[in-house]
Parts: sequence; C-alpha cells; structure tokens
Amino acid sequence: MSDPTDPSTPMETGPPPQKKTRHDIGSTSNEETQKHIPECIVHVPGLKYGPLQLLSSTSTAENKLSKLQDIRQRRLSQPVDSTHRMKGSCDLIPSTLSDHHGYHRQCYQRFTMNLDRLQPSEPSDPLETGTAPRTSRSSKGDRVLFNPDCLFCKSEGRKKIKSSGSWTSGLSMFEFDGGKNVVASAEERSDESLLRRIRGQDLFACEAKYHKSCRAKYVQKPQKWRSTDDEQRKRQADMEKAHGEAFKAVCSILDTDVLEKKQILKLTDLRSIYISSLQDSQYPNPEYRSENLKIKLQTHDQYKDKLSFCNMGCYKSFIVYSSTIDTDTAVKHAYELGSADLVKEAGSHLHQLILDGFAKSPELKWPPTAQHLGNLSVDIPSEQMSLSCSTQEQATNKD
Repeated sequence: MSDPTDPSTPMETGPPPQKKTRHDIGSTSNEETQKHIPECIVHVPGLKYGPLQLLSSTSTAENKLSKLQDIRQRRLSQPVDSTHRMKGSCDLIPSTLSDHHGYHRQCYQRFTMNLDRLQPSEPSDPLETGTAPRTSRSSKGDRVLFNPDCLFCKSEGRKKIKSSGSWTSGLSMFEFDGGKNVVASAEERSDESLLRRIRGQDLFACEAKYHKSCRAKYVQKPQKWRSTDDEQRKRQADMEKAHGEAFKAVCSILDTDVLEKKQILKLTDLRSIYISSLQDSQYPNPEYRSENLKIKLQTHDQYKDKLSFCNMGCYKSFIVYSSTIDTDTAVKHAYELGSADLVKEAGSHLHQLILDGFAKSPELKWPPTAQHLGNLSVDIPSEQMSLSCSTQEQATNKD
C-alpha cells in the first residue's frame, strides 16, 4: 500500500471521468440545433402569426435592429406597471444579429405601434453614469402618420371598381419593403407632398393602407400605358389633339361670356359645345360627361382660380360663373335660366306633338271642298288644348 503522507504519492481529486453516453451526445446535438432555429426577436404572445421573416435576408437589418433597440430603451423607461412596457419582448432583442434572428410581421407591428403614447423618458445624470445623456426622439416623430385611408386618393373605405363582376375594392396594407417602388415613383414624379409623408418611413410597420387600383395607377410607368405601335400612337395623338381643340372652343366662350361679360352659364351648355366640336373631328364622343369637363376646368392653371361652380340639384347640372360674383347672385340667375329652359322645353314638346298629330291625320285633298272641310275631324293634342285654355283665361282676367 502507498503511504498517504508520502508526497510522491498522487492524490485522488475526484471520480474518474465517465464516457459520454448516446443520450448525452444526442442532448448536446439538440442544444446546438436549437441555437440555429429561427426565432422572433420581438415576439408578442397571443397573436395570429404569419411566416417568420429573417433579418439576414433584408438589406436594412442593422437599421431595423437599431430602431428596435431604441424602442426597447423607450419602453423599458416606462413605469413598471405600464401596459406599454412590453418587457417580455424587450428582453428578446439581441445586441448583435445572427443568421437565425427574425420577426413575425404581427409582432413587429405590435412592438412598433402607439409610440406616441409612451411617456418621455427622463434623462439620466451624466455625473452618475459618466456618459453624456442620450437625446430621445420626440413622440411626434414616432407618431403614426397615416390615417385609415388610402395613401394616394385619401378616401376611406371601399372604392367602386369593377373587377371580376364586383364593383368594390377594399383597402390593403403594404407588404414588407413594399413602399420602395412608391418612393421611387414619387421621386420620379417630384411629388413632394407625398414624399414628405413617406420618406424615411416604414410603410409596412406604420400599417399604411391603399387601394390596389390607386397604387397600380401611381407606380405605373408612362411607357407601359402608351402604345409602342406607331399607328396607335398617331391615333392617340390625333385624339388628344381633337379633345384639345374642343377644350379651346369651350375656353373661348368662358373668356368672353363668363370672365369678361360676367354671364352665368350651365355646365351642360359648355358640354354641348365640347361635344359639337368633337363631332367635326374623327373622334366624336356624344357620351362625354360634364363631370370630366368640370375636372378639366378646375385643374387648369388659367381657370382654377377664376371660375366657380354651384350644384343646382333641381336642374341636375352645375352652373359656371366668375369667382368675382357672389353665390347668391349666381343662384338667382340660375333659377332664371332654369325657368327659360322650362319654357323652351315645353315649346319643343308641343311642337313635336303637333308634328306627330299631323303625320297621323288623313291626307287633305287640295284644293279642299266645303263638304270635305265640314266632314274633316281634327284631333288636337290635349296638352295644346290645356295651354290654349290657360292662355285665354289669363287674357280674360287681365281685361
């Protein structure tokens, strides 16, 4: 036996190492596999989740991580009992990204929404931390910029569009990175009013909405809707020229009668002038709508500030008058126009009735004899008899 007091004798420090069993090797392999399972870094329990989007597949991964870390700092600065704190989701946000990091769209939207409701965080004392205080973004900058309406036409709810037998089209939300082509189209159009709203914004996270027809029309390239065929392009140019000439005819009436003489005209009369001008071209369009002409005048640089329109519902038309005329005077004159139109319409109706009665009457021999005239029966239209009796009665009352 060896002497335990002998320094040359080795001391036993513990049980001898055991060999790894198959179960231990399997557990280690499972742990390594779990490290690479895709995980949502802003997971919110209780939502209906779609497919997980890996950050490694996007070009703005670092920017998104920085944004999430900034939001995490703001949320954790809220009171402990605040429902906006979302500590469980904040604890999942890593300091650096890995290939298996991603997010569910629903979790990302829930975590980044309602930032305007967060209380501003109090700046820490630089003397205690040894670092300069970080200026947090204002709640105004994080406020959701988009109302529940279409980003392009700004109307809320469904839009009447005929598609597959249906006349309605609801609002849709932008897909991930779906706003890039909208920004590109806005920059190409130099549409600063839209760029001020969407530049630098994540339309996917902000839940911006749009009508599919409005978005398709906005991002469509002009060369896609203009024909590349020379003959078709010439026909299109000729049609535009014909409509341009018709519009010039309307403008001539507006310049002389409305702007100079301060007359008040009906939009339907201007439409008739427009259609009459198209009749003389190769592209007549008797179905041209008054509303289209009204939009042309309202958006035309020369007339948009000089003309006013008033809807006269009783006559199913608009009146057009100079902006220097007050609305009361315009409406009063419009009723006078309406009365004159009613008289003209009644006269035309009686004239047609008389012509119809003449066409249905038997042929009159010429020269007629006294016997023939005595036996002749004439059917006078009832409307004409009523008008004659009413006129005779009014004349008798005046006497």
